[in-house]
Amino acid sequence: MSAASVHSTVIRAIEEATQDVFSMMIGVDVSKETAGAAAAGAELTEAGVRSEFTLSGAVRGMATVSYSITLGRWITTQMLQSDPSEEQEILDAAGEVANMIVGNVKNKVEKYVGTIQISTPAVAKLERLEEATSDAGANAVSFRCRESVFTVAITFREASAQAETAGANSLAGSSGPQSPAASPA
Repeated sequence: MSAASVHSTVIRAIEEATQDVFSMMIGVDVSKETAGAAAAGAELTEAGVRSEFTLSGAVRGMATVSYSITLGRWITTQMLQSDPSEEQEILDAAGEVANMIVGNVKNKVEKYVGTIQISTPAVAKLERLEEATSDAGANAVSFRCRESVFTVAITFREASAQAETAGANSLAGSSGPQSPAASPA
C-alpha cells in the first residue's frame, strides 16, 4: 500500500472511529471541521485535556486526543449521567473516550500495516489547550462537538521504514514519530 493510501486510510479511520464513539458512548454527533481547522482563539487559552498513547509493533509513533476542559466536563457528564465531582473524573473519562477512538483506529489500520500495540493512555490537564494543538501532525482531524473543536491525531512511521529514514523530518516539520505518508514508498 502506498504512503498516500495509508495516510488516506488513517484519516478515514480517525473520522469513522471518532464519529462512532461519540455517537454510541456520548449520544452526540460530531462533525468534521474543514482542513486546518483548530480551536478558536479564546478556546486555545482555556485549560485542556490531552490523552496520549505510544504506538509500537509494526509502527512507531503516537496518538493523541485533545479538547478543552469545558468539553471534557460535558463529555464526562454525558457518560456518568451526573456532573463530575472531581477533576480526576474528567481525566478518567477523557482517557476512556480516547482509548475507544484510538483502539478503533488501530483495528482498522492494522489490516494495512500489521499488528499495532497501543499503550495505556497518559492523560493530563493542560494549562492551555494550545499546548496540545502545536504538534498534531499530518494525520490529524479536527471535529466540532457543540461549540468546541477537538483534535484526534495519529502520527507514525512503519517500523521497518524507520531505520531507513531516521533523521528525516515529519510532515509536521518535527523529527519525532512520523506518518507513513512521510516515508518513502
